[in-house]
Amino acid sequence: MTRRNNPIIYLLIILVIIIFIVIVFSIGYFYTNSDNDDNTIFCTQDAKLCPDGSYVSRNATLNCEFDPCPVSDNGNDSYEKEMNFCNPEDREGDFCIQIYQPVCGFFNPEKIQCIRYPCAQTYSSSCFACQNPDVLYWTSGECPE
Repeated sequence: MTRRNNPIIYLLIILVIIIFIVIVFSIGYFYTNSDNDDNTIFCTQDAKLCPDGSYVSRNATLNCEFDPCPVSDNGNDSYEKEMNFCNPEDREGDFCIQIYQPVCGFFNPEKIQCIRYPCAQTYSSSCFACQNPDVLYWTSGECPE
């Protein structure tokens, strides 16, 4: 006796293969065309030290620029001055010239915890400010009140 293959089995196998292919392509199509936001911006996770001792991070909505520093409570909006960080050479000096060019020396928030703004002290010059190991940076002029 010869065994005859049933054509219905072949049709079922072909139908299962076609259904499998359709499912695979459908999943791929919906996955690639879903509402993924391909324009997502990821910013580096660094921070900027503000004059009041707080930190701000980068903001994706600002094209990865830093968020603005908080404004002081006393309404002195113009106190965004250039920060001059004390380097090791500035700290090694044994003496400073006695001239009066006041600077505001801001303390390192990792070493000093302040309870009010500014977390700083007025020094007669940048030399005296940087000789204090607790000062992280200084700005020109006296500290804001």
